Amino acid sequence: MEEKKIKLNEEVLTEDEFDKKKKELEQKKGVKVVEKGDGSFKTRIQG
Repeated sequence: MEEKKIKLNEEVLTEDEFDKKKKELEQKKGVKVVEKGDGSFKTRIQG
């Protein structure tokens, strides 16, 4: 079975890599990972 790939800021990651990177990014103050309309994700700076 092929692993699902998730796109984050033009970077294609596996589900595990994505979860790890998302946690890492969201620990930084003012950074949020949001889903775009096409199913990919991007980081957004809150401030």
